[in-house]
Amino acid sequence: MLLLFDPQPPKVGWAVFDADKKIDEGGLYPESNWIEKILKQAVAGGAVEAIGYFLCHGGGQIVEPVSIISAPIEKKIERCIKYLPESNGLIHTTVRECRRRFPQARHVLFCDTALFSHLPEVASTYAIPQTLRFKEVKRFGGFGIYHQWAWEKLKSLTGTHLQRVVSVYLGDQTNITALSGGRPIDTTIGFSPMEGIPSATSCGDIDPSIVFEILANGVSLNEINEMLMRKSGFSGLLKRKSNYLEVISCADGGECRDLLRYHILRYMGAFLALLDGADALIFITDHLDESLPFIQTILDGLVFLGIRIKDDHQTGAGYRTYTSADSAVKAYGVPCDKWSIMQEEIQQINERRTRS
Repeated sequence: MLLLFDPQPPKVGWAVFDADKKIDEGGLYPESNWIEKILKQAVAGGAVEAIGYFLCHGGGQIVEPVSIISAPIEKKIERCIKYLPESNGLIHTTVRECRRRFPQARHVLFCDTALFSHLPEVASTYAIPQTLRFKEVKRFGGFGIYHQWAWEKLKSLTGTHLQRVVSVYLGDQTNITALSGGRPIDTTIGFSPMEGIPSATSCGDIDPSIVFEILANGVSLNEINEMLMRKSGFSGLLKRKSNYLEVISCADGGECRDLLRYHILRYMGAFLALLDGADALIFITDHLDESLPFIQTILDGLVFLGIRIKDDHQTGAGYRTYTSADSAVKAYGVPCDKWSIMQEEIQQINERRTRS
């Protein structure tokens, strides 16, 4: 049995797999005895062979996307709490408790920022005083687990040469990464997920002086953080809680859809210039079928690349092809699910350990 954890503040999400089949999932608030409740509901006395944990921000501590948790790694997770206190704090508590309860299980850490730990300095550096740079004020990126998984999966399934890739994650936290040979050379997410493309709840790129303007109007720093991180983005524009699916479906979200498309194309254009063109564009999303019309509008804005869009989108085993064979740049859609990504990786780790 495989048990997986993902912080979803204010809850902790969990899922249980038996072999490659997900048999249950849920989420609980971190109240008194919350871990006991998760274990009772999720495991129900079954033998736990491996446990996976999703760390949202590894800062400068965790530099491997996937690693086996040891005592030193657990210490590093504790030092990562400062980067995202709520999410990382939940995972640290879960790791500590589960390692105590299941000492014989294999404990695997997934770090969402680790892919970008070797981001070129020119891409990771802010033009700020060096004293702040020494305090890890830099661009850390995010969603690395998704971008790396999709690139590796698509390369394996298609047998296609994917040297220069613009990888686009479409969802409540839409973001883009430029990959050269599988290594990131730039990304839209910076010090935190607030930087980059406007999301369902956060503002995306803004002039930093706006913070001081709001502060001067009597709003506290904590309130400003809450405003820009959780009350802005498309929810702020629509004056109600919103999400990616609502925005792309145009249910009162036409303006937001156009804004999202604009920022996606703006960043894609910049990344295409950095890559000196592209071999492929990859669209990763939990909602591939629903995203098809929106992806089409994005590709329509990139026909200058020599993209030839097919009317009938070929469906392969785990991906879709949106372009014809003579297209200068290929475009693919890859459906994703965080739980399945974690399960696949742990299964591969187990298989490698068995062979060795």
